[in-house]
Amino acid sequence: MPEEKHSANDISQIRELIFGDKIREYDRRFTKIDETLNKIQENLIEKEKQLAALQQDLQGTANNLAEQVQNDLEKMQKDWEETRQEIMRKIEELINDKADRLQMGNYLIEMGMRLKGENVMEQIMEHGSKNANK
Repeated sequence: MPEEKHSANDISQIRELIFGDKIREYDRRFTKIDETLNKIQENLIEKEKQLAALQQDLQGTANNLAEQVQNDLEKMQKDWEETRQEIMRKIEELINDKADRLQMGNYLIEMGMRLKGENVMEQIMEHGSKNANK
């Protein structure tokens, strides 16, 4: 058995002489690669956190914009309805003003006929009977 220990030990020493520098170089490279991978993984985790924060900000901004658009739309609809009602009121006033003008014109005609001494009712009746005969 001592020879087996001695030969195993000799083999280790021979292996160390032949491959020792290469193995240490590979160990250094693997250590560097492992450190680089760890840094990359940490960076990825940090980037994922930043991305999640950006997604939350974007979602918040989208929600705010949607709410603002909805509010603007409601305001525009309200303004439109108020404008429509104002236009309808103005049209009604114009119609009423025109009717008042017609009425005022008829009063002026009646006053003119009275000033001339003509009987308005007779004139209207005559005018109506002439139109009926035609």
